[in-house]
Amino acid sequence: MSRREKGPRHPSRELRLLAAEEAGWRGWHGSAGGALEPGPVYEHPADASLGVNTVIAIPTRHALVLPLWLSSADDVLIEDLVRAQLERRGLLPKDGAGRPFDHWTVVRQGERALVAAVVLPSGFPDDICPADGRRFVIVARSLPLPPDRFILWAEPGGLTLAVTRGEQLVLTQHLGDTRPTAELATEILCVGLALQGDGTCESPEEIVLWGEFTPEETVLLQERLGLSVRVEPRPAPRVPVSPLRLLPAPVARAHEARRRRRRNVRVLALAAALYLAGAAVFAFRVAVLSWQNARAKAALAVHADEVRRIEGAAARWSAVRAAIDPEAYPIELLYRTTRALPSTGVRLTAFDDREGKLVLTGEASNPQLPASLFKNLKDNGDLVAYRWTPPQQPRLPNGSWRFTLEGAPPVDAQTP
Repeated sequence: MSRREKGPRHPSRELRLLAAEEAGWRGWHGSAGGALEPGPVYEHPADASLGVNTVIAIPTRHALVLPLWLSSADDVLIEDLVRAQLERRGLLPKDGAGRPFDHWTVVRQGERALVAAVVLPSGFPDDICPADGRRFVIVARSLPLPPDRFILWAEPGGLTLAVTRGEQLVLTQHLGDTRPTAELATEILCVGLALQGDGTCESPEEIVLWGEFTPEETVLLQERLGLSVRVEPRPAPRVPVSPLRLLPAPVARAHEARRRRRRNVRVLALAAALYLAGAAVFAFRVAVLSWQNARAKAALAVHADEVRRIEGAAARWSAVRAAIDPEAYPIELLYRTTRALPSTGVRLTAFDDREGKLVLTGEASNPQLPASLFKNLKDNGDLVAYRWTPPQQPRLPNGSWRFTLEGAPPVDAQTP
């Protein structure tokens, strides 16, 4: 971490303000409501360890403050009117990230209002504000500006001009030059004339220079501007009571990326929890089934001898069933079948009992006789429980008709 120590560090006091100065980014420490004391100067703002209440003061060259006259002094409408004027002037970034502007009311005149708007331009540098920053102001709003004055001081990259009306800041401008010159004085004079022309403020009587300026530079500004010049040290900043509602686009994108990461972590954690819960339920179910299986095996082991005796009896019954059960004895079934044959014109050529299913094959002198046999079998009280299918009866070369009838056994007859 690169830093230049320019002041005492206060590790026990909270970092309240991080503000751009000519030498870099100075941290200002203090307790809530107390005076600020200078801390280290950082080369990059990301080098500082921000607290939850740290306010970051954005350099003037990366923020524009300009006065706007509005046609309404209604607080409800001012926000939309400011946005409309900034959009008309093409000052609002088009990417829509963050909050690139804010405003404050300077004075009200009847139905009109003079407000000062601060705008963060498009292309705001990524390295100006730390990604974890949450509270922002501009440097000029963190300084105790004298009323109705031009104020000039040095920031990184050149001199900065601020103009006040009463105690309210109405304009800031990054001048670029590092030292006062005739061209710089002319630029300040033009700024003053423009502000007088639109009624923003009257010409101040004095310009205040904060920092170290030579007598020659002081005389130059006095002669060129026609104002008295006062040189004094740059005062210590103060933490604004209400930081601006600004959120630079890079910081907003960093916040959104952080929120997405946290959301993804929560989703992954939830998925992991659900997976572990499912695994636990599965393991519990397996354990229960294993326990039930063990109990079933134990119960079978207790009754194993009795089961074997019952199985042996069932096997013996199945072996002799066809001989002692009239409903399964083939000769008995053949006898019952022949009783359903028509008296003439039909002869059986085959009778088969295939696992309880009766298959009759025969020949008939005409095709009506197999249909008559089919009806007799269905109406036969001895075989009514069988489910008979209509006969298949191809014609033979000798002029007779071959038929095949199948009867499915009753349900109870299929059970051994």
